[in-house]
Amino acid sequence: MHKKVLQLRCTGQLLGAERVILELGKELPPLGYESVVGVPVEQGMPEPELICAAKALGYEVVVFPIKGAFDLSALTAVKKYVQDNNIDIVHSHGYREDLYALKCRSLAKLVATNHLWKRTDWKLSLYAKLDAFLLKFFHHIVAVSKPVKIDMLNEGLKDQKITLVQNGIDTAHYAQKHDTAAIKASLGIEQDTTVLATLSSLTGEKAIDVAIKAFAALPEQSNKLTLLVIGDGPERDNLQQLAHKLGCEKRVVFAGRRSDISALLSCVDLFVLSSLAEGLPMALLEAMASGCAVIATAVGDVPDVVDTSVGRLIEAGDSQALTNAMQEIVYDSAALKRYGNAAKNRIEQQFSSKAMASGYAAIYNKLLNAN
Repeated sequence: MHKKVLQLRCTGQLLGAERVILELGKELPPLGYESVVGVPVEQGMPEPELICAAKALGYEVVVFPIKGAFDLSALTAVKKYVQDNNIDIVHSHGYREDLYALKCRSLAKLVATNHLWKRTDWKLSLYAKLDAFLLKFFHHIVAVSKPVKIDMLNEGLKDQKITLVQNGIDTAHYAQKHDTAAIKASLGIEQDTTVLATLSSLTGEKAIDVAIKAFAALPEQSNKLTLLVIGDGPERDNLQQLAHKLGCEKRVVFAGRRSDISALLSCVDLFVLSSLAEGLPMALLEAMASGCAVIATAVGDVPDVVDTSVGRLIEAGDSQALTNAMQEIVYDSAALKRYGNAAKNRIEQQFSSKAMASGYAAIYNKLLNAN
């Protein structure tokens, strides 16, 4: 009989942490664990994408209604669910979720994944400090990259309670064939265009402004180039205004929030990760599995994945370095294909969702067998 894991995530979008949860739901059952996707949802809000995706995959889903971002009644609601449904592991995926899991400590083993503490403003810095305190009460903590682990150690968390489990993806899903001509047409992109792309929430730490500035600075060539910005967020208006100011608004396509990520990535020749901070971004793994060449900032565990065999690494925040790297690659179709094939092979060999799930299952086993 499978042990039951409640995967807790407060979310509106389907981003990296959410995709980790979906991959675990698929890969954990052969290892003896059944996932229940638990989502605290504020009253009056539309159904989050994670719930829709989890239901579509046939996963069990439980919604915890909350009145606001930090509704303390959720602690009792989660505890009652855990007690009534014989949950063995409560696995939280964020600082709010860590709070909501706390009252379950005597009923189940508590595991938290730190996908990345963002510190781009004073509020997020405060949340990181508070989360570091909450995590001291957890049985085990997962870091998705070495810098994330170091960050937690610097906040006083014990090394023996932290395990590094790098993200992984279902590579077969991103190897599917798509009608790229139809997809390009739907986006208003001409067929003979070389497509560069970003994929992220449109927030400050993702530095999409740096990508747009670098793209706008590329010299005019006979090649047609388009920058496809996939995702949505609070910076979207500012980014659209920036593209207009730089005179490249007709060559920058804002696709918004999308669920057909593998289809969009099938049209992309060069993936750009311009982030100021990351753990090990799922978007990067997905793009590489789709056969995209890569230019990425050397943040988090990105240097473990990206080298000169798949593209270029650059320093974060340096738009000129990004322009130079783009210029080296984007006009050379043979190089784009060579880097893309190497990227795909690397992900297939080293960053599968099965390997990720095995890492989590080993932690679950150790905790439950310690009783």
